[in-house]
Amino acid sequence: MLTPTVAPWFSPGDLDALVKGTCLPVRWTPRLPNGSSPHPRIDCHVVAPATANFVAELATGAADTQALTQASEAPGTSTPVAVFPRVKAAHTHHPAWDENLARLPPRACT
Repeated sequence: MLTPTVAPWFSPGDLDALVKGTCLPVRWTPRLPNGSSPHPRIDCHVVAPATANFVAELATGAADTQALTQASEAPGTSTPVAVFPRVKAAHTHHPAWDENLARLPPRACT
């Protein structure tokens, strides 16, 4: 799924090439909650690199971007999430950093 911001950067030919290369539809608007996914079930989500902001939002269950929505919903579907933080050393010294990391394992994150 493309974000609504990046979708206009693609020409119709580019979108056709994505469809042909993946054999999957290319969307840039979310489907309704009761809509079926056109994609096969995945084995796991990989978040790499995970920013300090992404880790903080994931730890609280925020879902304000497509990536966060997928990662936040994963524990409800028993799909594991592998999180690979890539942050500045200063972020790791913030008092909330360790708390945020500690919140991830109960939500099926590793």
